[in-house]
Amino acid sequence: MKKVKKTEVHYALWEVTQKCNLRCIHCRADASPEKKEGKLIKGDDAFRLIDQLSEMGCPTLALTGGEPLLRKDIADIVKYATSKNVRTRIQSNAQLLTEQIADQLKDAGLFSYGVGMDGSNAEINDKIRNKKGAFDKSIVAIKMLKARGIRVHVEFTVTKINLHDLHATLDLLESIGVDTFLARAAVFTGRATADNAVFRLSKLEYKNFLEQMSEERKVRKIMLNCQDPLYHLADKSIVEKLKTYGNIYSGCVLSGCTVGLNMIHIHSSGDVGVCTFLPDIILGNILKKPLQEIWDKRIDILEVRRLMKRDYKGKCKSCSDRFICGGCRARALCISNDLFEGDPYCWK
Repeated sequence: MKKVKKTEVHYALWEVTQKCNLRCIHCRADASPEKKEGKLIKGDDAFRLIDQLSEMGCPTLALTGGEPLLRKDIADIVKYATSKNVRTRIQSNAQLLTEQIADQLKDAGLFSYGVGMDGSNAEINDKIRNKKGAFDKSIVAIKMLKARGIRVHVEFTVTKINLHDLHATLDLLESIGVDTFLARAAVFTGRATADNAVFRLSKLEYKNFLEQMSEERKVRKIMLNCQDPLYHLADKSIVEKLKTYGNIYSGCVLSGCTVGLNMIHIHSSGDVGVCTFLPDIILGNILKKPLQEIWDKRIDILEVRRLMKRDYKGKCKSCSDRFICGGCRARALCISNDLFEGDPYCWK
């Protein structure tokens, strides 16, 4: 039996396809029904990837896209990952979910199913999802999953369209038994371009939204999480919790942005990256080299090494919170044209 290394990768995100049945306005992957893609990781290569994640001690694998349910072997992937003690999630628009597929995923041992929903009603959600009827199908899918005892999390992308719809959305999701709610602003990649006013929030707008998230978190049964490094500015309980691990100002405690630290992004082509929103940073390809070797050599790439050290510019450079935050590097790159500049959404 191979010796399992101390876990360095806490989370892997595998983009199993770039095709999608929808054309959401904020899609980071620019996925669509017409999307052309090359060779995918499948068959023995797919199982080999899961083997390598298991050997690295990676506890969680998220299957995303595009739309993962377009893969006919999706339940086989989940089943194999489960057999290797890799907890598996699916991130989906849920439009293609059927009773039969839900049964297959349940039997395969799926840990949780993520549904992309961006509002409390069809008018808001379907405008963002760019498809009439998407909202109603999502509700049906959530109920289908909950009836089988599968955990459901909803991912909510904040835009000008749904900025003021958080409370009503949480009311709805609690009423149908959703377990976890994840939210953050649209990150400027794919179709979510910075020059589109729908996606560009002011610092005050985003501050108010994150502070509302923090207040809702205190009173809700549904678990609320925010994937944005800036959230610690709105929810001070996060800072207090991090302080229990050590001196948050010394660099011995790292949190917030995970670039280069403990998250692997695996592109549909086999390319390995450090962030879903920084697709141009490529460490290697799993079809050519072992994943552990690729991961270990990431520090040979200067920009990755700088990101891991939080070697930034601007206000992020001297910020006392840089080790527990790091800002959003994708936002800095898009708006400032510099990966290491300050996060333009930060209000501190």
